[in-house]
Amino acid sequence: MEASQTPPPGGSANSPPAGGPAPGGEGRDERAGVGARVAAVVLALALAIICFAGVTVMTDVADKGLCEELELTRIAGIHECYDFPESAEPVVLGAGWAGSILAAVAAIIALAFAVLGRGGRLLLAVTAAAVVLLAVSIVAARL
Repeated sequence: MEASQTPPPGGSANSPPAGGPAPGGEGRDERAGVGARVAAVVLALALAIICFAGVTVMTDVADKGLCEELELTRIAGIHECYDFPESAEPVVLGAGWAGSILAAVAAIIALAFAVLGRGGRLLLAVTAAAVVLLAVSIVAARL
């Protein structure tokens, strides 16, 4: 006996039932689980602390200035300054402020991810950008 060439009523044998998810996963629920949401809350707290520290340091660097800018009449040991080249100051401040602001944005995205369960890739991308910019700031200050 040969199989019939006509599809069964209601569509082909490979098509999903009516009301089911469409091919390609368009109807799937891609929300994060509880573990990822808890991790996002912890990440949000860590990013908020990093943002606070970054803003504090960048404000301090801008206020105190560099050691090579100090007057020679000051007594050594009484003043506070940062000892990195003047040419590195724009890189340190620019990357530091940008990284601190991105850390704040990433903390907000992490909280949104914890609530909604979506946006994990955006969270990782913004967090990575914040880490890279803050690392550039630290490395520029150390050179």
